[in-house]
Amino acid sequence: DLAVEMGDAAVPPIQKRLIRLAREHNKVSITATQMMESMIESAIPTRAEVSDVANAVIDGTDAVMLSAETAAGKHPVAAVMAMDRVCRVAEQEPEVITSAHRMRATFKRVDEAIAMAAMYTANHLAVKAIAALTESGSTVLWMSRISSGVPIYALTSHVETRRKVSLYRGVYPVVFEVTTSDHATVNKEAIDELRRRGTVRDGDLVIITKGDLTGVMGGPNATKIALVGPARPISDPPMPHWKTMTVRPKAADTDSVFITTALIGPSSDRKTTAGLTAGTPRTITASGGTRLRTVSRSTRW
Repeated sequence: DLAVEMGDAAVPPIQKRLIRLAREHNKVSITATQMMESMIESAIPTRAEVSDVANAVIDGTDAVMLSAETAAGKHPVAAVMAMDRVCRVAEQEPEVITSAHRMRATFKRVDEAIAMAAMYTANHLAVKAIAALTESGSTVLWMSRISSGVPIYALTSHVETRRKVSLYRGVYPVVFEVTTSDHATVNKEAIDELRRRGTVRDGDLVIITKGDLTGVMGGPNATKIALVGPARPISDPPMPHWKTMTVRPKAADTDSVFITTALIGPSSDRKTTAGLTAGTPRTITASGGTRLRTVSRSTRW
């Protein structure tokens, strides 16, 4: 239809412009019509068809669609598998998984700012997944406008929202019921849901976005970066401390023993000392690998 109105040669640049404008205005775009037309009869697509699908993905379309290929074609399953294969490879291209979209924009809504902050973090931190608690799906729509290789999971109890977000690029709907207003519990339940799906495992980082858990649309106002796995305190490294130890140096005089006051600190170094002279600073290693960082003085008995 577009070719009839604009001429066939104008279709590729117009298609690219339409996809770009849709993303800029937070609209969903679907690229369709004759994408794998030859597969109505043939079991494999042509090079031109593969390029058409791949370029639509690289341009930023939310979805690619088959029509006659699956409705009346001889190889409907093969057509779907071919399109899926092309999309997955195209999604690995660098320009698809990084984005500078809206980096200089001014946001008018809090939930929009939360969505943009989450995507900026996802593109600059080794995040495994994004769990977005959403009522209307607006938060994940804004997220899906930013190119990223990080999957976005829309956690919602609303059937209409799950159906809608299925079209958004990189977004996966998840049935999720919020049964408490305790944020720590909701965070854990969200991560547990992703773990059940095999999306994350211990040691992975997950971005969680949510609101005040009141069920109000437009409510997301917080972002949390959570570490998957059992809770454990994050503490500073042990501080060095002075300790008096008995040291028997490896020297010809094996009967010599020293009482040494030393500064103890954690270290993986496992050095040994060939000898120890009274009053001379040395780095030695106690049994168990504890490193004596500084020997202050040694008194021979």
